[in-house]
Amino acid sequence: MDMKSQEISGHFKNFTQVCAAIINALKDNVKIPGNSRDWKNISDDFNNLWNFPHCVGAIDGKHVLLQAPFNSGTEYFNYKSTYSIVLFAMVDANYNILFADAGCQGRISDGGVFKNSKLHDMIENNTLQLPTPVPLQGRNKQLPYFILGDSAFALSENVMKPYPEHAHAKGSKERIFNYRLVELGGLRTSSGSSAAKEFRNELAGYFTAEGRLSWQDEYA
Repeated sequence: MDMKSQEISGHFKNFTQVCAAIINALKDNVKIPGNSRDWKNISDDFNNLWNFPHCVGAIDGKHVLLQAPFNSGTEYFNYKSTYSIVLFAMVDANYNILFADAGCQGRISDGGVFKNSKLHDMIENNTLQLPTPVPLQGRNKQLPYFILGDSAFALSENVMKPYPEHAHAKGSKERIFNYRLVELGGLRTSSGSSAAKEFRNELAGYFTAEGRLSWQDEYA
């Protein structure tokens, strides 16, 4: 092994040791709630701080720039025409990290990272232990607890995202829903199952009636 290779090997060893130390130090602070009561407490915080009931987390991804790894081709080449890995995370209403996934190639979208994550598996397998669906205050329809994301993520019963970015009329339930969501994250396009769309409509209707805020009409 030549001198340069030894130097690279030494740097990599130091890097992995630092990463292992960070993981060991934070492993008890970055973790998914283990019961419905803790999820309900998070949901209460989202409602009290952000006026978004039934929300138990907000998700997004961040591209971390890097030099293209040797012989990696376009694996790490992203839509911004740079090389990166993706840092994906879910936070609670106070910005505490509940779940993180780092290192996925930059060519993969936030939605793709999420779909291949342990968090997504737990949602799909119904092992996240979210609270039982209940109606919003003053309404009758059972509404699941959910995570909020932007257009990068697929709409589902447990993942809410904005309505399509059309010219919604001022004061419409779609525009008000999108405005309330954009306070927490991104605002782009949308698609999803009929059940998920029905739940989103229920939430949007709540925002224009029982859950209406005095100031929202001025902005939405």
